[in-house]
Amino acid sequence: MIKKLFALLLSVSILLLSGCSLAKEPKAAPNSHRLAGVYLVGTKNGERISPDENWVEYGSQQLDTEFGTLPIPNMILPAVYDDETGNFTFPGVEGFALFEAQVQRGDQSVITSACDLSESYVSVTTTDFGTNYELSGTLYVGQDAADTIWNFYHVYQAADGTIYLDGTGNSCQGSNFSTTVNQEETVKTQEKEGAESTTVKVSITEISETEKIMMHQYNAAGQKLETTQLPVSAEIPALSWHPDAAWAVIEEYHQDGVKRTALDRPVSDPNPVEHTIYVMDENGIGQPSSIILQ
Repeated sequence: MIKKLFALLLSVSILLLSGCSLAKEPKAAPNSHRLAGVYLVGTKNGERISPDENWVEYGSQQLDTEFGTLPIPNMILPAVYDDETGNFTFPGVEGFALFEAQVQRGDQSVITSACDLSESYVSVTTTDFGTNYELSGTLYVGQDAADTIWNFYHVYQAADGTIYLDGTGNSCQGSNFSTTVNQEETVKTQEKEGAESTTVKVSITEISETEKIMMHQYNAAGQKLETTQLPVSAEIPALSWHPDAAWAVIEEYHQDGVKRTALDRPVSDPNPVEHTIYVMDENGIGQPSSIILQ
């Protein structure tokens, strides 16, 4: 699973929210909550998460019946946040995170992101008219994911800082599709009224397993100088350009064909050239691996 966590210091004053922890005592219902992102869980039988010993009561709703009004407790699964590592977990539920949240680090309130998807993108834009959150990412899966049902559970953050799942969210089956979740609301403060919007887009893309990787280096006249077979691995050792090389070709061999990518050697830029491939892990998820030429 890919773990990419980063924090953006807020450049404007924001409400200082408390850090998140797994609380066993019932708490008051949040007076507001916002969509922070999604938590993607795959299953073969369509089963959805349901309350267990890790869930807690978080306020209640009023249900009108012929016998009067009855309080129905709200049950949520709070995230556990590790301040040292910056990692979030939802106890008892394994999945792929794509969400952002405001957490307290020392005397500063920061936005931190949990991104377990490839090509993840998180943007937080604050203007005089409100705040816009945009998140996107791709999960690369193998061909055996055709019968997998993907549950896109909504991740919320309450006004008191609690990050949680409540079991809501849509489901899709298979691969090669995208789904988008949106939330828009009006936020009122003592000074002004503004809009807050969140857009989360997740793509599930099927790829075939890489069987072999070859790299060919050529001079400016197009003559092949060197051929190297690379390991199909999550960690590929950095490679060196041939002294006379002007460009290279990466060949990725799959059951359904060969993918070729040309890489130009920089003339004056000292930075290495990088190409990303995807290697299947033991769970059939494509993990990024970098081919670096320097």
